[in-house]
Amino acid sequence: MDHIALNELRRVLVVEDESKLAQNYEKLFQLKGCEARHALDGKTAIELLEDFEPDLILLDLNLGIIGRNGLDILPTLLAKCPSSCVIVFTGVGSVESAVKALQLGAWHMLEKKATPFEDLFTIVVTIRNRKLEFDRMRDAALRNIEHQARMNSTLNLANGVAHDVKNRVSHLSVLTSFLESSNATREQMQWIESLRSSIRLLDSSVTQLYEFSKIQKMICSSVSFREVIESSTQQIKQRLASEHRQMISISSNFADDALVESNSSMLAMAVNNVIDNAVDSIGKSKGCIKLSLLAVDGAAEFFCCDDGPGFSSEGLERADMPFFTTKGKSNHGNGLAFTKEVVVSCGGSISFGNNKDGPGAWVKISLPISSIDPITKMEQPLSIGAASR
Repeated sequence: MDHIALNELRRVLVVEDESKLAQNYEKLFQLKGCEARHALDGKTAIELLEDFEPDLILLDLNLGIIGRNGLDILPTLLAKCPSSCVIVFTGVGSVESAVKALQLGAWHMLEKKATPFEDLFTIVVTIRNRKLEFDRMRDAALRNIEHQARMNSTLNLANGVAHDVKNRVSHLSVLTSFLESSNATREQMQWIESLRSSIRLLDSSVTQLYEFSKIQKMICSSVSFREVIESSTQQIKQRLASEHRQMISISSNFADDALVESNSSMLAMAVNNVIDNAVDSIGKSKGCIKLSLLAVDGAAEFFCCDDGPGFSSEGLERADMPFFTTKGKSNHGNGLAFTKEVVVSCGGSISFGNNKDGPGAWVKISLPISSIDPITKMEQPLSIGAASR
């Protein structure tokens, strides 16, 4: 616990009207490696905060006649240091004062008589660490709520745009077919074929956008994660063979199986995006992609690792954002963003990065396991690491 304190707890303010006790508390924290100060009254405590921002404030509830009551100055202390953990310390505790302290923003209340001096440091560090964990969970929840609100707006917009553009693409396709049936010259036919190629790219992008907009409405059921991965892998291998790109090898190392709650078609598209991005990162060069699936603490973890060039610094920051791409104007850039939304909607998470031991990058999808067959013990994920760019 002392190790945690030295890394986490740096500055402490003790507000205690008994001079000897205040000095003893201050010395205790200093011996533990903290920068500690003490104040004998509320006015001095508030003045100290002008140039001192403590991680922890140990506040005496009854400051006596020379200063205001501890609860009276608590709102001011928190206004000046909103991230501080305030622990109210009192010789005479009561339920009413404890409730009042918590309502005003204190994190905990301790009775002096019930708190051995030699254990005080360990106790307050434990309390503060609980606050830090709570703050982290709260901030993560708030970020998730904000992200979901933004994504809901994006998905609704995507649905409307996809519907309108899809209608216009259909109209363009009909017009192109009409032009092909006319007595066009060879040069005109080349222009028509170029137009048709552009229409196909647009149609592909719109289809992806439309699928992206359906995430919030998807219906989940128990899905074999392994079967989804194997099906996507087989499709991509067939495509590589048809494109004469056998220089890219895809190998896999799977556990027996893990069932996850998801939508099979959406999950297949998400997995396909990850593997496809790894293929695209290697390009027409010789390379390898390694896939693995294992169970870790109630989650099924799918790794896709490649030995391509890896993420750029911008890619590491923005690869899972909608419409971000490094593949040029012909790509919609929704692959990893789509994958992330599918995974998060199923209660999972996605992470990615560059391989530390050599070229390449990795992508990991983690989904909660709904049920599982006996899984053979597997080694750690393969070291080369998978990307979405």
